Amino acid sequence: DCGDCFGGNYGDFDGDGTCDANDASPYGEVSLSFASITEGYVEVHYSSDVAIYGYQFRFNGATIISTSGSFDITSSNPASGIVIGSSTSGESLAAGTGVLVAISFEAMLDGSEISLSEIVVGGEEATNIVASSAGSESVPACENNDGDLFCNVTDAWPNCSDDGSDPYD
Repeated sequence: DCGDCFGGNYGDFDGDGTCDANDASPYGEVSLSFASITEGYVEVHYSSDVAIYGYQFRFNGATIISTSGSFDITSSNPASGIVIGSSTSGESLAAGTGVLVAISFEAMLDGSEISLSEIVVGGEEATNIVASSAGSESVPACENNDGDLFCNVTDAWPNCSDDGSDPYD
């Protein structure tokens, strides 16, 4: 019993009905998933039974261009794929569902498989929320009208096959 002083179970922090001493996730659980996937954009959605105060993970399968989210600090390192989000003012993302972060990344001619790894999600009072991810998702190949080696989004001449130099020279 969670209220039994002699039983060693002194509460239920995440309110899931399992006493903290016997709970594999005493400070809550969060599930991360991908949504709104395009050739160069994805949203990481969350479903959590507690408020989220920060996160860090590695984004695999594509090179990050930029990130944006609800926290006042949202940052990424394109070389390592590390994405972080936190608040200096103590703000949190409410328990429930929502968008954790939006990621823009370089489009690829053959598409890709994206995934998250090394996930750490922080809760109230610096507690560790047990996190899971749905696994990998497919990213569609980029548009390439002229069949050259460049995606339309980076091709200066998307309707004229070229080698990267001005075809109108």
